Amino acid sequence: MISSPLIKGIKHVAFSKDGKLLAASDMSDDHNVAIFDLSAKKVAGKPLAPIAFGKGTRALIMSLGFNQAGDTLVATCVKEVNFFTWAGGLLKA
Repeated sequence: MISSPLIKGIKHVAFSKDGKLLAASDMSDDHNVAIFDLSAKKVAGKPLAPIAFGKGTRALIMSLGFNQAGDTLVATCVKEVNFFTWAGGLLKA
């Protein structure tokens, strides 16, 4: 079970190359993005919380993908490309 602040439904997902991270964007006007660590220890009955969360872009996201190292998330959007990094639970474009 995954706990997510993504409130209007998930539109896109992407896995890192090593399969440890999952990124998801929602269908809100801000196209919020959350990143989950799938390798984190799971506790029965407790949802997996995101390790980073933040507003995406106002532009419509067409796809998500991680770079080879898995430390940057790329969002291809209508008329723009955004690169996201994260630290301390915050996502930065």
